[in-house]
Amino acid sequence: MTSLERCLATIHYLPHDRVPVDLYNFMMTVVDVGLPPGKIYSDGQLLGEAQLSAWKILGHDMLLVENGTAALAEACGSEASYLKGGAPLIEKPLIHDHSEVSSLRKPDPWTSLLCRAVLQATRFLLDRVGREVCVMGRADQAPLTSRAWRTQLRPSGP
Repeated sequence: MTSLERCLATIHYLPHDRVPVDLYNFMMTVVDVGLPPGKIYSDGQLLGEAQLSAWKILGHDMLLVENGTAALAEACGSEASYLKGGAPLIEKPLIHDHSEVSSLRKPDPWTSLLCRAVLQATRFLLDRVGREVCVMGRADQAPLTSRAWRTQLRPSGP
């Protein structure tokens, strides 16, 4: 079975030759590229190339394309910080009270640097290896589940 066939069989509860392997390795993939991680995480081409390189070495069954927990929060208007050697993150909440939730803007993934990078990297990988390996673009950490929201936001009212 190819990696893609193996993943699809597993998803559909069909027989498969072995359990598919998915590595949560988005931070590891950028280590050998030789560029600052912040540049790679915000550039879809570089992000895709890093994933492809890791797959050629490791041979895992699914490419999990992501760039950290800040993508959707940034798309809603938060500012992402790029730590040396780390993934982008949101350090300050965009809103400070539950009453401000309605002021959040509807995210547009194509105008958000981080979301656009994930979409571009996913397309890059699908075009190159999408018939061989399962590719999943991921930006599922919502802006209200980020560390800054959980630790700093206070409920409004009594």
